[in-house]
Amino acid sequence: MPTLEMMTLTNPKNGQTVETPYTDAQAFELFSQIQGRDRSFVQSILDASTRKPLSPGQLFWVHKLAVQHNKPAEPDDQAVQHIGDFTRLTRMFHFAVHYRPEREEQVRKARKLRILLETPLTGTCFQLSLAGDNSKYAGQLMISDGNYNGTWYGRINKDGNLFPRPAITQEITDLLLLFAQNPIEVARQYGHKTGRCCFCGRKVKDEAGDAGTQKGSSVEQGFGLVCARRYGMYHTNLRPLEKEEYWAREGREAWME
Repeated sequence: MPTLEMMTLTNPKNGQTVETPYTDAQAFELFSQIQGRDRSFVQSILDASTRKPLSPGQLFWVHKLAVQHNKPAEPDDQAVQHIGDFTRLTRMFHFAVHYRPEREEQVRKARKLRILLETPLTGTCFQLSLAGDNSKYAGQLMISDGNYNGTWYGRINKDGNLFPRPAITQEITDLLLLFAQNPIEVARQYGHKTGRCCFCGRKVKDEAGDAGTQKGSSVEQGFGLVCARRYGMYHTNLRPLEKEEYWAREGREAWME
């Protein structure tokens, strides 16, 4: 079915491109057969095509999903890489899920737990997110660029082992290792560089009662007090009782400061 020559289509909205071996008719035929989680989106474009010709943006998605769903199967993962200990990362997410037991189910369903990072040299942005209960990797950390149908870099299982995908780079791996070893410092650097908290994505600002940007404030630390509580990380403005409660629940060795 593929044509002999590849052609490049561009999404007029964001400039994203896709290399496709199909004609429009071939891509549309493959696109119409797509099932699974993309089916509702596929159906909306199929319905639109009965009313008027597809726009360049819609045609881009026809080709993109046709290519994506019909490319040769890849191995599920490359071999696990024992290049470091990532258990601290899995522990952070575990703590965040159980941070408020009364909201645990809500947090799991919303899947709002993610950490944003940016490599220092190339500026590659990626995120760590917690796989939902319906995923075959439920409870594991997924590494991606954060975009729908975007780039997947790999996953970290509950034992803290990294299963990389072909797209992962050494710079991403190095930053993950550094974050696992010293999350507070990496979070601080991200906050200072972007002005945003790597845990919630919000602009970092001092909580009421902080004395400007003096040492110990959220602006100086690069992340907020609420996120520090949620992920079990040290923040100067935490009350002593909060630290003692954390130690009693998780153990002093899990405390990050």
